[in-house]
Amino acid sequence: GNTSIFNPLWFSGSIAIGMLSSISNDKNALGFIEETEKQVAKHLESHIQRVPKSDEKTQSILKKMKLDEEHHGEAANLKGATELSENLKKLMQSTADIMKFVSFKV
Repeated sequence: GNTSIFNPLWFSGSIAIGMLSSISNDKNALGFIEETEKQVAKHLESHIQRVPKSDEKTQSILKKMKLDEEHHGEAANLKGATELSENLKKLMQSTADIMKFVSFKV
């Protein structure tokens, strides 16, 4: 596939959200990082399940990416991440779903 034309927008948005989440305190920013990494790892797991087991190269890459995301989330947790509210987690998931839909369709 091709790199999404929306990558600059997604990147800018993630920077802005990260900056906003850190305004109140570092623990909130770490909570945002932890939840983001959990959701990304879940998304990668869905790809791992869809890729044929015979495609060992892709499987290996996706598994490594998932492991990295999980590690980042655990690191944020160990540094004192605040648990986000369920409403905020759902909002993050809905936003991610919209981003995935737009990226897939365009």
